Amino acid sequence: MRRQISWDEKGKGKMVDQAPPRIRVKAPNLDTTTLVKKHELTLIGRVTNPQEQQMRKMFPYLIRKWKLKGNAVGSDMGRDCFQF
Repeated sequence: MRRQISWDEKGKGKMVDQAPPRIRVKAPNLDTTTLVKKHELTLIGRVTNPQEQQMRKMFPYLIRKWKLKGNAVGSDMGRDCFQF
């Protein structure tokens, strides 16, 4: 006849050593008003249908659609993302 092994012998008893509680780290307050002002005319987007929408045609289209005047710069960020 076999002896039944207890929970404690299996290591399934109550935990005696508990992990210390996690300490929350607070991020400092950051004033981003200058960054927002600097990049207020920046658009970051993604081409939703890369098989039909070509990145090189996206920038001239946006310039015409928004009737922009002056310098407008667009860059391909990879993975179908762009910054304008």
